[in-house]
Amino acid sequence: GVIRITTQATSGEGARIYRGGHLLDSSFGTIRGDRIYSFEAVVRVPTTTANVFFAIGMADDLAGSGINNAIEFYASAGGSVHAYCEAGTVPTHTDTGFTPVANEWNVYSFIQEASGTIDFYIDDVLEATISTNVPDAETGVIGIGIVTQTAGARSIDIDYIAFESRDLGARTS
Repeated sequence: GVIRITTQATSGEGARIYRGGHLLDSSFGTIRGDRIYSFEAVVRVPTTTANVFFAIGMADDLAGSGINNAIEFYASAGGSVHAYCEAGTVPTHTDTGFTPVANEWNVYSFIQEASGTIDFYIDDVLEATISTNVPDAETGVIGIGIVTQTAGARSIDIDYIAFESRDLGARTS
């Protein structure tokens, strides 16, 4: 089935669905960036993509303001989707050039074939590769968040979320 999360109508209000803790990785408690092999989510913004911020992926404060470690996609105010990595509060953003269309399903995925390099895909098309500021510490939670940037409730639909973790070996940077 499909899960819909919806914000309240006040500008700045947000909603998120996430899971962290021991469910994700019994050896670390949360997923470490150096153990993330792949992530995939199938989502859609069912109405306007203007005046909406959304984040999809893994972060220690998904869709929040206190991120220290993250691997995620985000988009803001109807703009294009960015691939994003952050290690110890130092971010790397890459504009993918992909702009989501209201009421269309998209598949967001990333994979870390080589330790320290993340390939970001949208609808199975490689949109970005990031090899700087890829975290090797805990990313905290896996999830999807949305924030309204105007007066009016906003929603995001989630059809599928999956990830795989494994030991990718020692990090060199």
